[in-house]
Amino acid sequence: MLRFFTKIRYNLAFENKPMKYLRYAIGEILLVVIGILIALQVNNLNHQRKDSILKQKYLKEINSDFLENKAQFENNFKELNVYYEHIRTLRKQLPITNENWSSMFQEFKFVFRTGWTFNPKISSIEGLIVSGNIHVIKNDVLKKLILSFNDQFEDYREEEIRAENVVNIWQDIYLEESTLYRDNTKTTFPSDELKIKLEKLLIMRRDALALLLSKWEVNKESEELMQTIDAIISLTDQELMK
Repeated sequence: MLRFFTKIRYNLAFENKPMKYLRYAIGEILLVVIGILIALQVNNLNHQRKDSILKQKYLKEINSDFLENKAQFENNFKELNVYYEHIRTLRKQLPITNENWSSMFQEFKFVFRTGWTFNPKISSIEGLIVSGNIHVIKNDVLKKLILSFNDQFEDYREEEIRAENVVNIWQDIYLEESTLYRDNTKTTFPSDELKIKLEKLLIMRRDALALLLSKWEVNKESEELMQTIDAIISLTDQELMK
């Protein structure tokens, strides 16, 4: 084929037909350009097809992970709310007295149990970001939520740590104070100094859980995190149905 076109060029030049040769040359250039454009289009379509397959893969993984995250988060909230309601009841019984100490002590041990922590599955969004394939997500709102989720979770995690620290203080007191660690709690009554510590600690525990559960207007970390989880589930559902 190359020899054929070369022969045509030679004949046109030899026969001194410059205009015909020019038209032929332009036509040949156009054919080359068209060929390049077709190749680029085919290559672009291949990239789009690959991106579409990748997008579906990531959307399914993210949707699955965040359905599990939602279930875990809601279960944690139920458990933490139980603690919180017990604290409110216990708070009404203060101050600690000889008469109420035995029953209150059992409640203290309950409300200062180690709580459930939220450990979201984020391997799907981490894989998407680290691989550099975030571009396959075309929905800008979804992309923004994915990129910001880890920072939002860390903000919420700070409140969990605050609540855990209060529990750690209780455990230290419980282990160090012989009056609490004895089995016969009915006949063992804490000192005035210890009573004050326990009453203050109960308020700290209530405040920490209130912040964690978004009970107060000053902090809405958990509420916003749940909204983000719901939004990611909803948007991935919508994208998968397209």
